[in-house]
Amino acid sequence: MSDAVEALLKAHEHTISAIEAFSTLAAVIVSLALAHRATIADRTRFVAKLQISTLMHPSIKPYPRFVVVSVTNVGNLPLQMPLGFFYWRVPFRRRKWVVLQ
Repeated sequence: MSDAVEALLKAHEHTISAIEAFSTLAAVIVSLALAHRATIADRTRFVAKLQISTLMHPSIKPYPRFVVVSVTNVGNLPLQMPLGFFYWRVPFRRRKWVVLQ
């Protein structure tokens, strides 16, 4: 029986080598895909929403308007955004803007 197995392996030597090469390549591709997915999962991500709000009260005329930016961290890592991260500019306006944190 061992002679039959040896003859079979000898006859399909190149097929076995091709299967080995394919399995090694598949293992490398799966490893790279898992590493890429882990990198994406650990990336810092955030969602920012911008809204213009008006404070309406009878004692205050004209009604002041505010720009409200809401930033939410949706990633796994902590997020730090200093106030200088935002560039505050309104085109064609020469008014002073108060920035509150």
